Amino acid sequence: SLGIMDIDGGTFTTSQRVLVGRGGIGALNIDGGAATFNADLEVANGATSSGRVTLASGTLTVGSGAHLRITDNSASVAEVIVSGGELSATNTGVTVQSRDGQGTITQSGGRINAYDLYIGHLPSSSGTMNMSGGSNTITRNLTLGNQSNVVTGASGTLNMSGGWMDVDTLEVGVKKGTTGELTLSGN
Repeated sequence: SLGIMDIDGGTFTTSQRVLVGRGGIGALNIDGGAATFNADLEVANGATSSGRVTLASGTLTVGSGAHLRITDNSASVAEVIVSGGELSATNTGVTVQSRDGQGTITQSGGRINAYDLYIGHLPSSSGTMNMSGGSNTITRNLTLGNQSNVVTGASGTLNMSGGWMDVDTLEVGVKKGTTGELTLSGN
């Protein structure tokens, strides 16, 4: 199955959980206007799912008590692309988590404001953030590789070649068995 939602102006608000790619392919494209999710926004939730959220301009707000989850199941692939506009999740965390899949944030512009940002959150998950521009404020924790169990740990990678980021606490490879990597390059 294939599902696509385009927002290019006006206001969209929901209090229902939104799944972008569940057992299929999904896309959410925001290029203007304001989109507010007062329940979880999940990208590629389900085995063999593929999901993409693209923010070119406008705002994407994740409300209080809700989360942005980028891959939350095995064999799923998801990407959030921010080239402009503002992604805001200041009362909760923006979580990049994947069990056996691939979860990626690619940012070339715009702004991300988040309470927490986890790149590689759950055991066996892997997450990557590639940042070449834009600006971010993380109120609490930026975590690369968060949780582990007796078998395997999360891995998280941040490749930053441009832009700026204001972070309260940076955690790299938080627990035994987790892997975190931060690469800074550019001018």
